[in-house]
Parts: sequence; C-alpha cells; structure tokens
Amino acid sequence: MTVAAPDEKAILQEIKTSRKKVDHYKKWRNEPSCKKKLGHWRRRLKKALKAASEAGIEVPKDPFAPPPPPPPPPTEAEIREAALTALQKRVRLDFQIQKGSTGWAPWGESGWSAIVVTTPNYKWCQVKRVNARTGEPVAKGKVLRARVVSRDPEQKGKDKPSLRPDEVFEGMNDEPIESASEDAVEAPTASEPEVPLTPEEKAARAASVADLLGLLDDDSSDEDW
Repeated sequence: MTVAAPDEKAILQEIKTSRKKVDHYKKWRNEPSCKKKLGHWRRRLKKALKAASEAGIEVPKDPFAPPPPPPPPPTEAEIREAALTALQKRVRLDFQIQKGSTGWAPWGESGWSAIVVTTPNYKWCQVKRVNARTGEPVAKGKVLRARVVSRDPEQKGKDKPSLRPDEVFEGMNDEPIESASEDAVEAPTASEPEVPLTPEEKAARAASVADLLGLLDDDSSDEDW
C-alpha cells in the first residue's frame, strides 16, 4: 500500500487559516464560546505545524507573532569603547598635518582646544588656539604632530572629543617613524689601542726612513711625498 505524499499547498493553507483564527479568537478569549474555539484552532495549528515539520516544508513567518523584544541598552563600558574607537580613527595622519589644518589638540592634562596649524614642523607644530564656535584666535602654542584629532569647523565645537587625551592616545607612539636609509653609513668601530714601540723598533724605523730619503733626488725632500 502506497502512502500519498503530503499536500504542501494544503498544509500551508491550513497553517495560514489557523493562525488567522487563533489571532481573531485570542481577542475574545474571556468569552466561553470564543475560548473553546480558540483552543480548537490552536490544536489545528499545532497539528499542521507538526505535519509541515515532518514533511520538510518551509513554513513562512507568522504575521501575527508579537515583535521581538528590543536589544538591551549598551553598557557604559561598551559606550566608552565605541567612543574611543571612533576618536582614534579621527587622529590625523602625518601627511594630513599641513599649514592651515584644523583639529583638536590636548590642552593641559584633561582638556581639548580647537587649533589651526600655522607651522607644521617635524614633531612639534606651531599652532594658534581658537574659539571653536567663532574661529577667533585666543592664544598661540605648539602641539605634538601625532596628537591632533580632526575637527569640523562647521560643527562649531559639537565634535569635541568626549574622552581625556591620555585615554585617546594611550599606547600610541608619538615619535615619527623613520625608515632606514640604504645609504646609511655604519658608525666606525673603535680602533685598537696602539702598542708602544721598543727602542730597537724605533731605531729600525728611523733607519728605514733614512734609506727611503736616500733614494730621492738632490733637489727633492720629504715634502714631495
């Protein structure tokens, strides 16, 4: 005896109808007659879902299901980590520091000030500190080239870093990285100390010099060498 294959279309239609009836009678479940019908359609839905699972039928999402709960709010540590990552991505690269570049630079131990670069030196850049809202200069100073965070003057100070400078730059190298030159010359090693000559060796050397001078012409001298 052959077993008929399950009718996929009929099973899905049964699931769809049962879901709709369950959602309808759920609103009136406090009424005795509606409570009975709700139980009836719930059993039919459960039976149809079981048949679909056994037949390997993909069941569409229930349109009457309640929405999933919202994700839990981020913790303080997660908020700080996200802010730190965003700020470290805003640190200006070496080639981005030019005359007229704007940014935020450390001010004291815990503060920030808006700056405009006036002289982009190799390590310490000369800057003028400005009012972030108006752009008016308030002081002059110098900042480390590697400790400048990008600033958008159009935001008038709203993009000021929220963390301390030592938190943002913790573990970051302030020294510019120099590549080794192929033409670099190694430092000379210390030469070995000379051993003093004995009197016999000094006499032998003087005799050798005298023999060499004797090979010169009459008008020649040791200065011709």
